[in-house]
Amino acid sequence: MKSMFLKLLMFRTLRRERFEIRGRPFKRLFPMIFVIFCSNAGFVQVSAESGVSELVVDGSVFYCRKKIGERMNNKQRKALTAIVIGATGAVGSDLVKQLREDDVFENIEIFSRRNIVFDHPKFHVHVIDFDHPETWKNKVKGDVLFSCLGTTINQAGSEEIQWKVDHDYQLEFAKAAHENGVGKYVLISSVGADSSSRLFYLRMKGTLEDNVKKLGIPSVTILQPPGLIRKNSDRFGERFLVRILKIVNSIGLFRDQRPMKTESVAAAMVSIAKSDFEGQKTISAQHILDYAQ
Repeated sequence: MKSMFLKLLMFRTLRRERFEIRGRPFKRLFPMIFVIFCSNAGFVQVSAESGVSELVVDGSVFYCRKKIGERMNNKQRKALTAIVIGATGAVGSDLVKQLREDDVFENIEIFSRRNIVFDHPKFHVHVIDFDHPETWKNKVKGDVLFSCLGTTINQAGSEEIQWKVDHDYQLEFAKAAHENGVGKYVLISSVGADSSSRLFYLRMKGTLEDNVKKLGIPSVTILQPPGLIRKNSDRFGERFLVRILKIVNSIGLFRDQRPMKTESVAAAMVSIAKSDFEGQKTISAQHILDYAQ
C-alpha cells in the first residue's frame, strides 16, 4: 500500500517537471515537495554533483535528469587522485582526456602493459605485468579506480585469454585497490551482463560484476553501456551493429539500446567519481546519459 502511494505521489508531483521516469519525459510541477518528502522518508538519494536523483520503491529505480541542488565549486572539493586501467581503449582514452581537464583530479595514475606518453604533469604512468600482482599491487593507491580494461576475442585469440584480461586482471586490480584503501570503484561492463548467461561475453562480464561487488569497496558503480560509437573503430562487427541499431532506432524500435558515444560514457564516469555516493549500483543503457550531463 505504501509503495503504491509513493508511486502515485511520484507521478503526480513530477509529471510536469523535466524528468524522465522509465524513459518518459514530464514537465514542471512542485518537484521539490516530492524530493523533500522522499528524502525525509529515506526513499530518494540526491546527488547534486552528478545532477541525478534516484527514487527506489520496492527495488524499482526511477532516474530523474534534472539537477537538484547546486553543483559544488571545484575549489570546494577535495583534490582527488584517479587510478586508471585500460587508458588506451575507446572509453579509457576519452576518460583520461576529461580527467586531465578537470581541476578536481590532481593526480592521474595510469597502469598499463606498455609505456604511454602523456605530456602533462598530472599523469604518472606505471608499466606493469598484470600476471605478477606482487610487483605492482602496493602502488595502487588513490581515491577512485576507473576500470576500463578489455579486449576482443579476435585480439585475445581465445576465450581463455579474453577471460584473463577482461575478468582476472580487472578483479585482481580491484582487490589490490581495496586492500590499499581506495574507496570508490567505477567499472565499465556491458548491457546484458549476466553471470548465468549462455553467451560467453555476457557471462564473463556478469561474473566480474558479481565478484567485484563481493570485495567490500565502499562505493561501487557499474556502467552497462549499449553499443558504443568509437572514433576510428576497426571493429567491423561493432560498426555494423551500430549502423543496424541506428536504422531501427529511427523507426522507433529499441530506443533504450541506441548506440552511445564513448565520450558520454567517460563523462558519466567522471561525474560519478565526483559524487558522494556510497553503496553499489548498476547504471544501464540510456540512464548512463543522465550522469553525463
